[in-house]
Amino acid sequence: MPYEARRVGIVGATSYLGRRLIERLTDASQLDLVLFSRNTQPIADRPVYALERFEDRFADLDCVIHLAAITDSRVSEPEIRSVNVDLASTVAEAAAQAGVPRFVFLSSLGVHGKSAPVPVTPEAPFRPENAYARSKVAAEALLANLTARNGFEVVTLRPPMIYGPRGNNSFAKLAQLVKTGVPLPLARARGCRSFCSIENAVSATLHSALSKEVAPVLIPADPEDFDTVGLVNEMARVMECDARLWPLPRACLAIPLGMVGRGEMVTSLFDPLQVDRAHWQTQSWRPIESGYDGVRRALSEVVSV
Repeated sequence: MPYEARRVGIVGATSYLGRRLIERLTDASQLDLVLFSRNTQPIADRPVYALERFEDRFADLDCVIHLAAITDSRVSEPEIRSVNVDLASTVAEAAAQAGVPRFVFLSSLGVHGKSAPVPVTPEAPFRPENAYARSKVAAEALLANLTARNGFEVVTLRPPMIYGPRGNNSFAKLAQLVKTGVPLPLARARGCRSFCSIENAVSATLHSALSKEVAPVLIPADPEDFDTVGLVNEMARVMECDARLWPLPRACLAIPLGMVGRGEMVTSLFDPLQVDRAHWQTQSWRPIESGYDGVRRALSEVVSV
C-alpha cells in the first residue's frame, strides 16, 4: 500500500524545532497531529501527552517524528544517553510494534566530527567528539538494527547547527556579542561551516515525514556556507552595527577556553565543517530559503530590541 501520512506523532513537541514544526502544520495542513513531551502544557491549543503514555497512542499513526534530546554539554553523559539513546530506542521499538510505517529521527552533523577537511556526505564515517554526538551515533546504530530486524523505515536527519528567531545557542550568543560592539578576536577564523535555518530544518523534517519516497539519510543545510568572519559581518550588516574584529592567534584562544572546558569552541569558530549538497540531487528536497534570508529572519527580534 502506498505511503500516505495523515496522522503524525511528534515526540519532543516542546523543542525548538518541534514548536516551529507545529506552528507550520497548524497554519495550513490537513494532518492530524499527536504531540508528546515531558512538558504537557498545550501547544497551539493542542493537547500534549506525557512521554510515558506514548504506547497507547501510536497504533493509528502513519509517522513518528522523534525530536526529543538533551543537547546541553554540561549534562552528564549518562543523563544524555538516557534520553538521546534509551528514550529514542524505546519510542522507536514502540512505534515498530504498533505498526507505524515510518520513523523520522533527528540526529546531528556532529556525528561526523566537529570539523572535516572535505564536505560531509551521508556515507562519511562517524567521528563523534563529545557526549552528545556519541549519543546520536549510538541511537542511529540501534535504529539501524531495528530496521534490519523488521524492515521498519527510519529516516535520519543530520543537520548542522539549527538557528532562528528566539533560538538559544551559540549563534544567538554570537549575535548578541556583535550587537554590543565588543571587539571580537576572530579576524583569523576563516573555516567555512554549514548552518541550517529553522525554516529549512522544518522543511527537511516535513519532507522526511510526508514524502512518499525518501532516502534513509538527509543532511539539510542552507544553500550557502559562512566562515566566522563572514557570519559576523553579515550579522553586523543586518543589525546595522559595526563588526569589530581583530586578529588573535588561535592558540591564544584555545588555551584559556581549554582551561574552562570549552576548547571545542575554538574548533567550531576556526575549522571547516561543510555539507556535501550533491546528495540532494538524488532526493526531492531543497532548502526553502537562503542563508542570508535565514540570518535576517533569525536576527529580526535582535534588531528590534
